[in-house]
Amino acid sequence: MRFAPDWVLALTCSVIANRYIGSHIPIEAFSNKLSQGLEEQYVDLTSDKLSEVSEVLMRFLVTIESDDHPAIFDAFIFTSANFDASGKKRRIKGMFASALEATEKETNIGAVLKLFKAFVFKLRSDPDLAPSKPWQLDKVKGMDELSKLLYVDVSIEDA
Repeated sequence: MRFAPDWVLALTCSVIANRYIGSHIPIEAFSNKLSQGLEEQYVDLTSDKLSEVSEVLMRFLVTIESDDHPAIFDAFIFTSANFDASGKKRRIKGMFASALEATEKETNIGAVLKLFKAFVFKLRSDPDLAPSKPWQLDKVKGMDELSKLLYVDVSIEDA
């Protein structure tokens, strides 16, 4: 099977949550629209899974009583796109492989929440993890195609 790598699922759901927070459109609209393009590459990125994981991430932020959810999501998206779990610079496209390649094992919600929680607590102790200046996902080398899928126009009718 072709499953999304854990960091791609986490990044995608963070983008959905962040876009939802800054809009007046239901989260299902974002999940439905984004899953249309992503399911071609990853069979597990269904609308239901994207909505559920995005909501779990937002519920976690409520429990820590953070005031600036968009800034946390921005920092997580930036870090996920640029660095792997060990903190090394992420190479999206290598000579023989791509970090965006589908995996054999499906990522579960718990794994994504664990990644996100670890990052949030790390960010609270080290605010320098956040991008120092405005940046865009499509400017990360090798992320232009994924960025196009994640930032596609979404309307209320997509719900």
